[in-house]
Amino acid sequence: MPSLTGRTTLEHAHTLLTRAGEQLLDVQRRIVIGRERKPAERAQLGRDLAGVIADCESLRVWLGAGAPR
Repeated sequence: MPSLTGRTTLEHAHTLLTRAGEQLLDVQRRIVIGRERKPAERAQLGRDLAGVIADCESLRVWLGAGAPR
């Protein structure tokens, strides 16, 4: 079994992947083709996607550091 200790654990990485996937599905559900969005709604969708990018970047750094070992 891989170690779950260290700066970023395998369990934390799994949580980041799960959260990013859920956020993407949520944004996909909220985007309806052919419907115009108000500026506030577009801004919220952008913030939600920024969260996905941040989670993916954390995973990229973790993998670049050699995890999991």
